[in-house]
Amino acid sequence: MSDIPLGKRPESKLKLIDEVTDLRKRITFELEQSFGFSQKILESRINEQIKRYPKNQREEVHDRILEMEIEFGCWFIERERDRVADHCCGIVTNLKRANTIVPMYMSEYELRRALVSDARSYCAALEDELQYIAESIPADKNKFTKLQDKVSEMFNKITSLRKSDNRFLKGIEARASSVSASNFANVNDNGNANYNNASNSNGVRPDFLSAQDLRKGRCSTKKGDGVRPGGNQVNKTTATTPVTTDESKERFKP
Repeated sequence: MSDIPLGKRPESKLKLIDEVTDLRKRITFELEQSFGFSQKILESRINEQIKRYPKNQREEVHDRILEMEIEFGCWFIERERDRVADHCCGIVTNLKRANTIVPMYMSEYELRRALVSDARSYCAALEDELQYIAESIPADKNKFTKLQDKVSEMFNKITSLRKSDNRFLKGIEARASSVSASNFANVNDNGNANYNNASNSNGVRPDFLSAQDLRKGRCSTKKGDGVRPGGNQVNKTTATTPVTTDESKERFKP
């Protein structure tokens, strides 16, 4: 992880956050106005419905339908206010959280990407919810169409932001490679050493056994001699001396 805590890193300038915040305010205003619920439009719908009734029954039917529609409208609007407000909050909150992360490592990149993806999901849900409201209550459809177009625009911009975050990957991969190289072989405070899996195909394991044998005087260090891991002496002109079982046990004692 980076030495600088996420909360203390400078935020990048993201104009999209300002645009989404303005859209949230605009939608909040519509929530206050009950999504533009119009009793005039409702009356017009009811008058069309009662035409199939006899004239002497139309007034009674009109009043009964009007009462039912208003009761339903109040319940529906109250319910949708909460849902729409939650979607708007989800978009802004996730974008702001993502904007606090300037990824230096893959875990940070994945967290930022997940937050941006969540913001995009809330945006899609908001667009669907506005469409559902427009089809369910008597209101000005043009007003909803404009809001939906704006939300769709925000969705596309968030998608572009998500794609542009791939620019961080090159630096993250370079930093990861640098860290891997510096940790080729570590020696801890207590003197224990490890090779960080360097014996696999990614590297060569340090020869600690030969170093131990040299320290204990078990290997020849004369000019012309070599040392192989485990302490066996190799001479340029002579064959390798066999190692007995007892010598092998003694050599590998901890």
